[in-house]
Amino acid sequence: MLTPTHAVKRGVRYRYYANFRAASNSRAKANGQSSRPIIHIPAAAIERLVIDRLLRLLRSQTEIAGLLQPLTLAASRLREVIQKAQETANAWSNKSAADQRGILQTTLMKVRLLNDYVELQFSRRGLLQIILGQTELTASQEGVGIEPRSANPEED
Repeated sequence: MLTPTHAVKRGVRYRYYANFRAASNSRAKANGQSSRPIIHIPAAAIERLVIDRLLRLLRSQTEIAGLLQPLTLAASRLREVIQKAQETANAWSNKSAADQRGILQTTLMKVRLLNDYVELQFSRRGLLQIILGQTELTASQEGVGIEPRSANPEED
């Protein structure tokens, strides 16, 4: 799990995300292993990746239709959702930093750093909330996992 943290050197604050899993592992502590993070990534890099992926998702008719498929929306309603998703993506740069942060907190469920890619999991409920202001989903309809290099969302 990545945890946001920071360091200050010569008065400059450096934000990054760190994986402290080994530090909390009691076996690692017993073996005298370091409690330092396994890996750390500059915050700007991971945040840019998440934002870019969210905007690509919102602009993709295929991905929006695929991730809303379990909801069995009428064709006219699906077209409306796709159009509003694209409008949401196009308006991103006009939103305040606080609004952008709110959108990310509403839509992003999980970020997993794997060996050769980053896996993102977005919330259907959160996506519908930012697109339509709607949140009526059952728990089984909630999450959708997305690998940034993948063209199609995968169900969890």
